[in-house]
Amino acid sequence: MTKKLNIYNHTGITEADNKAILEAVDAGIELTIDELGRVYNEGGIYIADAEETELGNGIGCK
Repeated sequence: MTKKLNIYNHTGITEADNKAILEAVDAGIELTIDELGRVYNEGGIYIADAEETELGNGIGCK
């Protein structure tokens, strides 16, 4: 099961993950995340790994 990725309470595992997520968000691409922390674009293609963090500490807050 996947849910919409909230960049305000998720962060990438690595800097490369953060970069991939932010580039997709900047391009207007809606991202989803599964229960294992894998991030997918609108086409269902895996692009990064992420983990949940406190609201306000995600990559969208930096």
